[in-house]
Amino acid sequence: MTQDEIDKQYTITMMSVDVINKTITNDPLTSDDVELIMRNAYHVQYMRFLDIWTTEDLSPLDNALSIAFRDPPLEPTATPIPTPKIKNVS
Repeated sequence: MTQDEIDKQYTITMMSVDVINKTITNDPLTSDDVELIMRNAYHVQYMRFLDIWTTEDLSPLDNALSIAFRDPPLEPTATPIPTPKIKNVS
C-alpha cells in the first residue's frame, strides 16, 4: 500500500472519528445517535487494527473507541416517542 493510499484510509477513518465525537455531544442522546456512534466505532476499530499505519497519529482513533466502547455501555438518554395505538376498525 502506498503512502497516498494510507493517507486516504486515514482521512476516511478520521471522518468516522469526527462523527463519534460530534454525535456523543447530543443531549439528549437518542437510540439513533447510539446506533450511529456504534456503526462508526466498528469501522474505526477495524481500521485501527489493520497493519498499514506508518507515522499516523492513532490517538484520535483510540480516544473515539474509548468513548464508544465505554463501561457502562452507551444508552439513549432521550425518552422514546410512544407509538400510537391504531384501533382495528372492522
